[in-house]
Amino acid sequence: MGFSFRLTVLVSSGALALGQLLAAAPNLFEDEIRPILAERCFGCHGPEKQKGKLRLDQLDPDMVNGIGAETWHDALNQVNLGEMPPEDEPQLTIEERRKLVGWLTKELKKAVNARRKTGGQAVLRRLNRAEYQHTMSDLLGFEMDYSENLPSDARSPEGFKNNGASLGMTALQVENYLNTARKAMDFILVEGEQGKREVAAINRNNGGMKGPNSRRFSGDSSDRLGRVNFWHGSFKGLPRTGKFSIRVKASADRKPGQPAPILYAQYGYFVPGLTLNIMGDAGEIAVTSSTPEYYDISGWPEFFPQPEAHVPDDKLSGIIAIQNALFDGEEPPKAITKEIEEELNAEATREKVAKWEKALAELVAQRELFEKEELPDRFDQWLQNPPKKPPVQPDWAILDHAEPKSLEGASFVPQADGSFLLAGLNPKNDRWVVTAKVDLPSVRAIRIEALSDKSLKKKGPGRAGNGNFILSDLRVFAKPIGAEGKGKQVKLINPRSDLLQNNEKFSAAAAIDDNPRDTGWGSGNRVGQDHACLFEFAEAVEHKDGMEFTLEMDYLNKNASHVMGKPRFSVSSSLLPQLDGQSSSMALISLLGSVETLGDIEALDEKQRQDLVPK
Repeated sequence: MGFSFRLTVLVSSGALALGQLLAAAPNLFEDEIRPILAERCFGCHGPEKQKGKLRLDQLDPDMVNGIGAETWHDALNQVNLGEMPPEDEPQLTIEERRKLVGWLTKELKKAVNARRKTGGQAVLRRLNRAEYQHTMSDLLGFEMDYSENLPSDARSPEGFKNNGASLGMTALQVENYLNTARKAMDFILVEGEQGKREVAAINRNNGGMKGPNSRRFSGDSSDRLGRVNFWHGSFKGLPRTGKFSIRVKASADRKPGQPAPILYAQYGYFVPGLTLNIMGDAGEIAVTSSTPEYYDISGWPEFFPQPEAHVPDDKLSGIIAIQNALFDGEEPPKAITKEIEEELNAEATREKVAKWEKALAELVAQRELFEKEELPDRFDQWLQNPPKKPPVQPDWAILDHAEPKSLEGASFVPQADGSFLLAGLNPKNDRWVVTAKVDLPSVRAIRIEALSDKSLKKKGPGRAGNGNFILSDLRVFAKPIGAEGKGKQVKLINPRSDLLQNNEKFSAAAAIDDNPRDTGWGSGNRVGQDHACLFEFAEAVEHKDGMEFTLEMDYLNKNASHVMGKPRFSVSSSLLPQLDGQSSSMALISLLGSVETLGDIEALDEKQRQDLVPK
């Protein structure tokens, strides 16, 4: 669809009177100026020679009513620059230069002033940038930057930008106006069949915002948008063309008389591991309903920051951030990213705690009495009648008897499931040294689990404020039990984890890449969940009397305090161990192995029996 502008030019009769007043000017030209031009200029720009296709002897000296004002203006510039006459020709005297420059300057000013006069008639002028922006938005009902490629608006002598005398129109400006209008029409009028509609679910990302505009986002991402919170999520399948809509299900929580919150959205992209979030404003909408409803904010990718064309689509991720942009005239509160515990009824809480502690003490006393008086006899009975068929060897032996140590002073509390819950200090960086004796003749792999726990921030599995962790570097050493030192380093291969990281910087392989500051195995913002990784040994570690393993685990990432909050360690003798394979306690595996080797209880001496009884 094409369209054009029709320009109507108004000519005022008032200019005729001005021309009569200037009628005396040609006499000055003929008497004083033309002789100078004939002597100094007509030789190169006269009847015999027209250098640069310029002939001054026939140029109309009436710059108000004639058509030669622009050419005279160019000639004045050449004289002022000293390029006319040329160096190899006789030069103007001081008096000749004064007369010629004075006459040209005076006549050009008259022409300019004459063109500014309108003779009392309305001036046909172009719309300035602001007027064109508002006019096109209202006319087409389509929001875009219509003034992006338009020239700056000149101010009139009075300081206004909408003075008709200052808003002339050139051919280039007309082309810019038309190109902008055509661009808008290309978005509004779509030809051909309707494109395929794709829907991508966007899950909230935890933690803070990173990127050039991160200062605009206080606190951590949240589903509840107060004055200082925000919501942000990422998605795959970033559209490069076509219209998109951001659909948000939201409701307003406000008291009667309070204004409706404003849902303000930003849209952009990032390349995992290479770029931070690059976003542009997507618009805003008022959330008026107190019950959840859908709200749509639409846009076109062409109006937002665009990734380079050579970046493959599968390497791109979209990012959407949402804030409450309502301003009620009051300063927003300071952002808080830590959990706040409020005691609403202190006296009732103390009574509940005292009751709970009393019940706990009774249960602990009952357990201790059972372990002292009943458990040994039950164990002896079990030994006298063990299972006829030994249970199948599990894939993983949990190192529940391991001895972990933090070089920065954190504490490890053993748990019933064979894991260790971190407590005490939470240093910025740390190194763990974990030693464990393994009563297996052959070990081919090691597994590290990061378990969630309600005592951790966001249930972990990390100790960071956002629940994440990053294991920067892992080294494993093995030696025969009783040997000196920490033994020979084990080469780790074929790393695997339960998370297929979009960012290779935080995959399981990143824990053994010798780059502890920038990479490492992490939870990938999947907080509140259990995660695990395994590493196979390049060669099986074997010894008939068992081995002692030492694990060195570094937490040196630039993100502070990103350590596991509840680790569990296991080893496997399987050729192809499964990450989620069956697990059993190392102590129980050793016990069953001893019974199977020695026979029934009568074959055990007193020392062997005592070794089997849990201490």
